[in-house]
Amino acid sequence: AARSVAPPVVLPGADLADPAISVEQSALVAYRAARDLCRRLSSYFLIVTGEHAADLSIELQPIGMRATGRGAAGFSALAGIVVPGPFRLPAGLGGLAMAARITAADGQPVLVETWSRGANAVTDNPQISSIGDAYQLAGTYARELARVLVAAGFDPDSPRPRLAQDQIKAGRALCQERFGAASVAGRGAAWLLPLAPEAIDEGAATASGVSIGDEAEDE
Repeated sequence: AARSVAPPVVLPGADLADPAISVEQSALVAYRAARDLCRRLSSYFLIVTGEHAADLSIELQPIGMRATGRGAAGFSALAGIVVPGPFRLPAGLGGLAMAARITAADGQPVLVETWSRGANAVTDNPQISSIGDAYQLAGTYARELARVLVAAGFDPDSPRPRLAQDQIKAGRALCQERFGAASVAGRGAAWLLPLAPEAIDEGAATASGVSIGDEAEDE
């Protein structure tokens, strides 16, 4: 079974056909998926870069996004402060479609897949941004793809073992170096409303402050 993986490569987004989402916003969503996937895999695979050949290489590409209705999301966010738990108006829900290609060291394809999902009015928290839902779904996509790759080649009764803690730490450092870290540092009282991705995530640029990347759990 594969033991090492290179940090995911983000390909330019296809024609997303939604004028409410810019190229920069599309990239932010894609980098969220890549960062979370890299971090999740780092618990089970060695993350290798440069001259080191990885057993697996991953390409990710956003192939479709549906914008979140910012007005509906804003109202839902305000309501969520008063009403415990997620509260969404059904109108204006966003969506995300991604494509992934995983290849072995010899160039042979291991997995080619497409994935798409729309936001859930009950379980997804609103964010005041046209990419709010797509950004959250990028995390869901990363979690599900990581589970597939971690389980590949292993019996459910004998799962892939976790790496040593120092190896995990080194891998996550490489992931952050490549994809940056989302941060809530210096946002003041902005926690009163769910923050837009553009306000907390600097994409591939390394962000300073308190990292919230640790929200990406391994399971």
